[in-house]
Amino acid sequence: MDFVKNYFRDLKHSFKARTVGDFLVFAASVLMLIELILYLTSSRTSFDPNYSPSAIVGMVVALVCGIASIIAPLKALGFGVYLGSLFGLIHYVVSQINLIANIIYGVDGSTFPPAFFVTIVCAVLTTGLSLAGAILIKTDKRKERIEALKEAA
Repeated sequence: MDFVKNYFRDLKHSFKARTVGDFLVFAASVLMLIELILYLTSSRTSFDPNYSPSAIVGMVVALVCGIASIIAPLKALGFGVYLGSLFGLIHYVVSQINLIANIIYGVDGSTFPPAFFVTIVCAVLTTGLSLAGAILIKTDKRKERIEALKEAA
């Protein structure tokens, strides 16, 4: 029982000792969840009736790394969110290339659907926030803060 009590006390100290980078990676993870939901609900069009497995894999990897970074805030997990979101963004754009080409060349007067813009904005913000967060995660400062919180308790 003492192990469980100590574990949750240490986890509580760890959450209190978060840095700006941790919060940026968390925000990127929330945006990735929104992006994944938007992709699954509105990315199938007459131009591309299939989902891109590569885009889904990239988004899921970024989301899993983001959730893992909430529990165990490591710099590598922040970069995992970045790489997964970048991979997902690239494959999302590639999967929608027929729609983009149709609109650029004005074949039938189609316009970009609003979900396309929101998904792209979420993807770009996720990529940028996760990169900034991964760079700003300071594990040394977090360890110092945890020690200070333990001594104060």
